[in-house]
Amino acid sequence: MPEQIPPALSPQQWKEARAGCLSLGVVDDELHVVVRDPDDGLVSISGADDLWALIALANEALPHTDLRKLAMRDVGVIRVLAESCPDTANGRRLRTLAEAISDKIASLLPVSR
Repeated sequence: MPEQIPPALSPQQWKEARAGCLSLGVVDDELHVVVRDPDDGLVSISGADDLWALIALANEALPHTDLRKLAMRDVGVIRVLAESCPDTANGRRLRTLAEAISDKIASLLPVSR
């Protein structure tokens, strides 16, 4: 049986919107990811493009052996599964959803190495 990947945040961390040096904060009615360094200095990240870039860079920082790391092989598996959907109304909907998910994951990954 494959190793289970635990949730990224516990229910309490979700409730507090905080995990270690990371938290969510509101600045001028805009939600920000706030990062604290060891000296309690703050960096705030907001905006869809910057947050998406943060997700991509955080994924890249995971070790290649980490089961949580998204990779092009994940995109490939989803695309193969999408292609195997039957040509029915439900199959076409499932294929469309799978393609959208694979596109989202692919957009977080480097184009080439």
